[in-house]
Amino acid sequence: MNLVYTPDMFNQALIILEDKAFEMAGKDLEQLGLPIPQRNLGDRLGREMLRETSYDVNELDKYVSANEPLLVLDQKAAYNAILDRINRKTGGIIFLDAPGGTGKTFVINLFLTKIRQQSKIAIAVASLGIAATLLHGDRTAHSTLKLPLNLTHCEAPLCNISKGTGEAKVLQECELIVWDECTMSHRQALEALDRTLHDLRGNGKHMGGVVVLLAGDFRETLPVIPKGTMADELKACLKASYLWKHVIKLELKTNMRVHLQGDVSAGHFAQQLLTIGNGKVPAEPTSRLISIPDNFCNVVESIEVLKSSDRFAVWLPNTSENVAMSFATSKLGLIKVNINPAYVGRELEYCINKVGCKGIILSPTVKVIESLSLFRRLVPELDQHSASRELSSKVLPTLKHVILTGKQSSISGTHSYNSLIERGAKLSHNKLNERQASVNPDSPVAIYYTSGTTGQPKAATLTNFGILNLVHAQWEHLGRFFTRLCVPIPMFHMFAEVVGVLNAAVAKCQVVFPAILPDTVSTMQAIHEEKCTALIGAPIIFRDILTHPDRKKYDLSSLVYSALGASPMHYDFLRQLETEIPIKRVSQGYGLTENSALLTSGMWADDDDPKRRLGSLGKCMQRLEIKVANQEGNAVPIGQQGEIWARGYPIMVGYYGDQDKTQEALTPSGWLRTGDHARMDEDGYLYYIGRQKEMIIRGGINIYPIEVENTIIEHPSVAEAQVFSIPDERYGEEVCAWIKLKPNSPPCQTEDITKFLSDKLAFFKIPKHIRFVDKFIMTPTGKVQKFKLSEAMVNELKESKNKQ
Repeated sequence: MNLVYTPDMFNQALIILEDKAFEMAGKDLEQLGLPIPQRNLGDRLGREMLRETSYDVNELDKYVSANEPLLVLDQKAAYNAILDRINRKTGGIIFLDAPGGTGKTFVINLFLTKIRQQSKIAIAVASLGIAATLLHGDRTAHSTLKLPLNLTHCEAPLCNISKGTGEAKVLQECELIVWDECTMSHRQALEALDRTLHDLRGNGKHMGGVVVLLAGDFRETLPVIPKGTMADELKACLKASYLWKHVIKLELKTNMRVHLQGDVSAGHFAQQLLTIGNGKVPAEPTSRLISIPDNFCNVVESIEVLKSSDRFAVWLPNTSENVAMSFATSKLGLIKVNINPAYVGRELEYCINKVGCKGIILSPTVKVIESLSLFRRLVPELDQHSASRELSSKVLPTLKHVILTGKQSSISGTHSYNSLIERGAKLSHNKLNERQASVNPDSPVAIYYTSGTTGQPKAATLTNFGILNLVHAQWEHLGRFFTRLCVPIPMFHMFAEVVGVLNAAVAKCQVVFPAILPDTVSTMQAIHEEKCTALIGAPIIFRDILTHPDRKKYDLSSLVYSALGASPMHYDFLRQLETEIPIKRVSQGYGLTENSALLTSGMWADDDDPKRRLGSLGKCMQRLEIKVANQEGNAVPIGQQGEIWARGYPIMVGYYGDQDKTQEALTPSGWLRTGDHARMDEDGYLYYIGRQKEMIIRGGINIYPIEVENTIIEHPSVAEAQVFSIPDERYGEEVCAWIKLKPNSPPCQTEDITKFLSDKLAFFKIPKHIRFVDKFIMTPTGKVQKFKLSEAMVNELKESKNKQ
């Protein structure tokens, strides 16, 4: 049968496609680079109006009722002032000065909802695409207002919106236009909107009589002028516009973290940032650079007996005090020793004594953990000690000073963190400046304990130079995704510090810690409320989100990137994260505590090569060296397996107080032996094979657990598998597996797994002992401790044998 397609049929098909594209992405076919359908004028007008009026009024009512009572005084004042101008139809331009943390987005979204609740039109745009995703409307100023790209080349630019179009109709009918992050826009963009609204609305008032709310913070980034000078940037700033003298200024001042959580230190930190942003910190005459306020560091400087290279223990969860200590210890030349807040008794004792900590900062409680009580049991001398003298402890002989966070009144033997902050603000800072200037960039700045997957943790010691340069390299590579970065990882883990916290030291970004300790619901809630653009963590964090029964209650669609580390992952699992959470793109990162956390990244493959992005460990970071080496340290041919060796600036100086272990890990020429086996392809991408210490030698044959694990999880009932060995008299080692089944999966027995593997693996790789479990024995950072699985399996088999 011959079908004849007429132009009308083609046009109708294009209209259907465009309507669907508009519904899904808010874009027409022209914006997507496709042929444009012919539409009648009424259709075009109706579609634009439909976009701005299609709201569920019941949902809007609920949102307003739930959130209006939450406004604090300055938020309520701004909220009422703006609504009053809209209701009285007086028009005008308003600037909402809102430093970070004052709840700007919350307030904006609330009055957008309030206006739409009244069946009026409110347009929300932002200068940046990422900022736009935080508003109820989700569009950029350039795309919505059709701003010309050559703003600076026109004397009197106009928006590319003609009368009679759908866009014009919306601008004629709207009651409010919100322009967020406007401080980054060129003044001519605002002036173009003003001229256009005069024309479209036939009204000679500023902005054609409509209320235009500009929101942002001039303390942040000004308009970027390619190859421009500072004078060019100031000339392009909104404050240089003829409109600025007519702008009404409103302010948000309340720091919401201080208000909601009573976090005094966060208040100090926010005030310091405002002092810098308001230009109250003098610049160096020659370099024109400013220094971070000195009282930022006085929490520890005021304990004057702490000297350069002294070790200072931070036994805290994810708090602002923990962040502050990262910067303060670096400025003072101290070494921050990061200790898991869940450690108790002998674990805490080991970490402090291993490196000889002279001071410690802790919280009285961490969730249900009574940290201060635990510490007192370890150091009973604390109750008889005066903070004016050095502590003398039998169990912790090097520890001399204890700092306690929180609001509580002074406790015997301890310094109050808040009191030290206040005291430090009154001290002379000349000595501090001298001390900071004397800090050697190559000196140690932090000690992180290795995860202890194969035994007792080792104290990896890292430098200022190494860590900061790796953070710079990371931002060059991944910074475009890290505008709002969610970090659910505990800060005692290197991954959280380098890939999370320290981004703020090299670029403008927002780092979001969902809770003081890892919590799945808090993580989902933080992504939903803060519209986080990136999420980092160990696989367990993502598995818990994926399987959580309440996942669908949260909007996680703002995630454009996620980086997973800590343990190898299967391609199918990463692909599942992209499609089901969903996350626009996912990649693996590979690294060790010993190399400051990040050695390779799968994102070098980018979006057009998912096989490498998801299936490999990636390529090495900028200005580092990696090779796959044989036992003699020589690089093996491409495609052959060997041990991953790495060399470069972020490699540790060694394991503190453990020369033998250091010499095992570092060669005289500076290569770090990672202990991980992999192969490298022709473009430098690494493919994980297994941990050298986890490799099983059964009867003289090498077996890599990762190969067996990946085969087991192909079984439809299996969620996760861990393969390890136990001693065997005949073969030396025998293969074992612990398996977690998927929720609600069909019954599965040992024989089912063995049969499933029989035609997929050689007989000697099939586990002899298989156990189904609900959970694995793991470190606090989510790594499986296979040596403990092996111990448990041996004990279980012994008990079983004794019962026979």
